[in-house]
Amino acid sequence: RAKEAFSIGAIATHVDAPGHFISDGKCIADIDVHHLIAPAVVVDVQERVKRDPDYELTVEDLLAWEATHEAIPEDSIVCMKTGWSSRFCDEQAYCNKDADGMMHFPGFGVDAAKFLINNRKIVGIGIDTFSLDPGRSKTMPVHHTILGAGRYQVENM
Repeated sequence: RAKEAFSIGAIATHVDAPGHFISDGKCIADIDVHHLIAPAVVVDVQERVKRDPDYELTVEDLLAWEATHEAIPEDSIVCMKTGWSSRFCDEQAYCNKDADGMMHFPGFGVDAAKFLINNRKIVGIGIDTFSLDPGRSKTMPVHHTILGAGRYQVENM
């Protein structure tokens, strides 16, 4: 199995295994295949993102989704549908950098990530942006929370 790879950035849809950020985390080959083939929950926040490109998914968003649908099942992957994928072929629009070079795009809030791990026992999260953390994040708390809990994440869906 490959131990090292090189690319100029996170291109195309891909899975981040815990080892992506966590020194002793699992590599993708070590994740149970049954966790990679999992029921998906899609939380559509496109309207909120149109008003706020820095939107962060909240626990309240998740509870509202459950009130309309059902409880988020254990061993599922929760995906955030932001509409950002419509920008994928336009690098400037996709990265959405301001004058200082700060990227602005939506992501999961860290409280939502913790809720999904601790209260819904999910196997992973996914998003249609460059990162699960909002673009303006400097510390990547969602990466540390999700990958640190041994879960995986899918970016650029």
